[in-house]
Amino acid sequence: SDTTICDSQTVRTFFEKRYGAKIHYIPYGAKHIESVSDVYKTFGLEHRNYFIFVGRLVPEKGVECLLEAYNMLSTDLPLVIVGDNEDDPEYVASLHRHAGNNVRFFGYRYGDEYESLLLHSCLYITASKLEGTSPSLLAAMGAHVCCLVNSIPENRETGGDSVVYFNGTSQDLLAKLELLIEHPRNH
Repeated sequence: SDTTICDSQTVRTFFEKRYGAKIHYIPYGAKHIESVSDVYKTFGLEHRNYFIFVGRLVPEKGVECLLEAYNMLSTDLPLVIVGDNEDDPEYVASLHRHAGNNVRFFGYRYGDEYESLLLHSCLYITASKLEGTSPSLLAAMGAHVCCLVNSIPENRETGGDSVVYFNGTSQDLLAKLELLIEHPRNH
């Protein structure tokens, strides 16, 4: 290729320092999701009455941290996990084993299903340890869903002052979840 591009200033800086290459930064955004179908109801969910995680089910997405915090949380609000990993079914099975009774794994969802699940959630959560620009975080922000994310530089670059951060530990994630349940933030 003639040009190398990336979607994150943080990632750009990393690659330029590591490889001495000139990287071009091209940001992108998300469409504003405002009105979609009520598909979420077909999953037995209620409007603004569940948490959602969206992403590949791989270790760097921090789903173990999320499950650990959620399992310690005293709430009736379900945690919806949208994503999968066909390449590592053992890892996905381990997540299922560590999930509490109110965690629902929906696999991959696209189009109206995905947008409906995201738009009608009360809180988008990601515990990712490594990111570029997270498309699901951008989508949640575009849907005006409250976002609780790991405070890694890539998420800080994307979320700015518009999201709530935790320090990457399950204990701090639990504390922020409790705070947001007690004092909900709606965008």
